[in-house]
Amino acid sequence: MRLNTERLEVRPFELSDVEDAYLYLSDPLVMKFVELPFDLEKTRDFIMAHGMTAEPRVYALAERATGKLIGHVVFHRFEDDSVFELGWILSRSAWGRGYALEVSRALMDHAFRIMGLSKVVVEAVPDNVNAKKVIEKLGMRREGETAEGLELWSLSRSDYSRTMQE
Repeated sequence: MRLNTERLEVRPFELSDVEDAYLYLSDPLVMKFVELPFDLEKTRDFIMAHGMTAEPRVYALAERATGKLIGHVVFHRFEDDSVFELGWILSRSAWGRGYALEVSRALMDHAFRIMGLSKVVVEAVPDNVNAKKVIEKLGMRREGETAEGLELWSLSRSDYSRTMQE
């Protein structure tokens, strides 16, 4: 999958992305709500296992103007073929610029209009206030908690369609 927004490009990961991905995946502040920071080997393994497969779970996120890798998006089958999970991890240099909202809206539009999915979900750490602000701006509703203690938010295709008509 390749997808462009006004400022961003979502594209498959390549091995040449490993060092740039390591820059944000090794940052303790970026990884605060994800897991322990990655070393270079774990970054390579992550990209190969989740971004360079027949059905990727993550995609590279780059600025269109510069081509610079600024993070990645999570976008993959969640429960079944009609439900996908959405998420993002952005480098600190990309924080506060509206990128998470921009790419999420584009992926949701792709999910509902192009792929015909019935629902998109996001899992969020309860303390991640900034992520939850984006989730709420997307019009998602809190469904509950996962077994791991994450908040589960969702938006159905019908709710998305109603939002687009307003």
